[in-house]
Amino acid sequence: MDAQYPDRDSRVALKRKPGKSLTREEKEYNRALSRIRIRVEHAIRRVKIFRIMGDRYRNPRHKYAIICDIVCGLANMKLLDESLNAA
Repeated sequence: MDAQYPDRDSRVALKRKPGKSLTREEKEYNRALSRIRIRVEHAIRRVKIFRIMGDRYRNPRHKYAIICDIVCGLANMKLLDESLNAA
């Protein structure tokens, strides 16, 4: 659990104990968690492609929220465009 967000439910991958292996259910849980985690990491990567979000923010603090909204909107628009072109 993250101390900064005590009301949030956090999940971590299960690790095997020394000399034992994970059960099939534990492996399935880890695999499901991994599928969620990779989607989140890819979303973060799409946002960080825009250097203003990936580097140190050097603009006025009061503009950060609107810039974040714009960058996330552009990343979502690009994702939507890619999914429509793939179909």
